[in-house]
Amino acid sequence: MTPQDVIRVELAMLAWREGFRHGGIKNMLAVAFVVRNRVNAGWLAGDWLKIISSHDEYSSMVMMHPEHYRTEANIGNIPNFHHRTVRDLLVEVDFIFDGTKNDDLTEGALYYGELNSIQNPWFLENIARKPEDHPRVATIGPVSFFR
Repeated sequence: MTPQDVIRVELAMLAWREGFRHGGIKNMLAVAFVVRNRVNAGWLAGDWLKIISSHDEYSSMVMMHPEHYRTEANIGNIPNFHHRTVRDLLVEVDFIFDGTKNDDLTEGALYYGELNSIQNPWFLENIARKPEDHPRVATIGPVSFFR
């Protein structure tokens, strides 16, 4: 196993955990594209694993304070690797990671969220309420994507 294999696995798991509750492969791929966009933008020195492991950025990865956020984390859930959607995701993640898949569904987005249930006050104030700074560039299912 190589370091790149580890990154691909982590990227696929994050994409699945964040995207599966929104109903399909498009949301999963969109999450992977946002991570790649953050890498390309130089977030955390362009380090894939640091960006992926930024737990406070991903609602599916952490247990959050119940007064402000939902308290259900998806970190312990494992995908069914026999399911076609999961197999498709694994193939597509390779292409997103190595840069050969360029049809970014998110149009270069760096942020995303469900506008009908924003649970992060920082996202609401700094992204959703500042379209002049962070325009919405895509919507996939219930999730909006911003630059």
